[in-house]
Amino acid sequence: MEIKTELKTTQKLALTPQMRQSIEILQMNCVELKNRIDQEMLENPVLEFNDTAMTSDNTGPAEEPPKKENDEAIDWQDYFEKIQNGDYNVHNGQVAEEKPDPFNQYKTGEMGLKDYLFLQLHSAPQIDQTLGEGVIDAIDDDGYLYLDEEAFAREHGVSDAVLQETITAVQAFDPPGVGARTIGECLIIQIDQLGLLTAVNQHLIEEHLLDIANNQFGKVAKATGEKEQDIRDLKMLMKEMNPRPGSAFSKEAPVEYVLPDGSIEWIDGKLVVHINDISAPRLRISRFYERMLKSDDPRARAYLEERLDRARFLIQAITMRRETIRRIVTAIAEYQEDYFCFHNQYPKALTMHQVARMAEVHESTVSRAIRGKYIRTPQGIFELKCFFKRGYGEGKTDISADGIKAIIKQMIEGEDPKKPVSDQVIADRLKQEGFDVARRTVAKYREAMGILATSKRRDR
Repeated sequence: MEIKTELKTTQKLALTPQMRQSIEILQMNCVELKNRIDQEMLENPVLEFNDTAMTSDNTGPAEEPPKKENDEAIDWQDYFEKIQNGDYNVHNGQVAEEKPDPFNQYKTGEMGLKDYLFLQLHSAPQIDQTLGEGVIDAIDDDGYLYLDEEAFAREHGVSDAVLQETITAVQAFDPPGVGARTIGECLIIQIDQLGLLTAVNQHLIEEHLLDIANNQFGKVAKATGEKEQDIRDLKMLMKEMNPRPGSAFSKEAPVEYVLPDGSIEWIDGKLVVHINDISAPRLRISRFYERMLKSDDPRARAYLEERLDRARFLIQAITMRRETIRRIVTAIAEYQEDYFCFHNQYPKALTMHQVARMAEVHESTVSRAIRGKYIRTPQGIFELKCFFKRGYGEGKTDISADGIKAIIKQMIEGEDPKKPVSDQVIADRLKQEGFDVARRTVAKYREAMGILATSKRRDR
């Protein structure tokens, strides 16, 4: 080993602070970008919102200071003089005239399951309120009771019989099936409230629920001596019940907002792409600081020029973000035109490489640009990444994985219950239609849709 000094030439990409800022802003979603702009406007007094650009026409990018050849320094005095003399165009935005339109989608609940049960409890004075409240507190979001009954009765100084009376009273509340301790008890409560419960049905559910759920009708009939058709009828009745009675109530989830970055609209027979100003507000540099540039204080001028450069870099990054998203959304709109025009039920398969080629950007740029972004389309509001899916087939038969799932579901829904189609049969039928899907892929898609295997779908 030896230590020596040598010179060599290498070539590598070094990210400047401005490039890093552009990349960070590109991959921000609407909320993150808004927070970044709010913070910057608190720290940088030269920035202000460009209200005039909000009603600009489709003529070019947002207002941006003129660049010099080295793109690092600007004669700000000359910049303000050009604005004052009308030599600089302040209306070159990329977005068509469009009012800010916050398409806020949110979900929240007005009343939870337990609130609803407490309301019914307090309207039933014949029930011990303390015991009733304790029972309701032990009910989970799906409506099931998880309670150590022996310890609960001992803690409250009541007998098991009294506790069971309270549980039975709560089980009579709405929604039907609430307060059950098992799925079988939940089904029995619901069927009983409909007036359809018999001793035979109750016994079948309590002792043979799993076999009935797996369509083992012959096995249950042999074990119980009941008619196979009666067991089939019970299975059909059970399918009408709700195994999660509390699912209709909110889980008190936080409010979730969706702010689309743009829209794809069907106007005069053409798909038109808009990028919403609310997703990337247009900024400009305040003219108030024109007078301050003439200050004789060198420190004041140095501070002001540093803030002006910082503002310019932010404006350029937001403008670049807007243009990049516009090009990517336009590429998606053109490729998925048949889907947005309701000619196809599902979007075609699409990769980031294809979009990058159509939008003339790098594939990594597409990956960053679609992160957390939403778009409003004639088919609804979608996350941009939803349009990037693996596909099967070529040309007109090109279809995404969602389309394959839909075909598989249709095949299973149309099968003979006594002779359900296997995963291999489905794969063979798909191949005949021009989609080369492996059997294990069919099984994966079927399981993802919550569809049982062939043996568990067969009526016996």
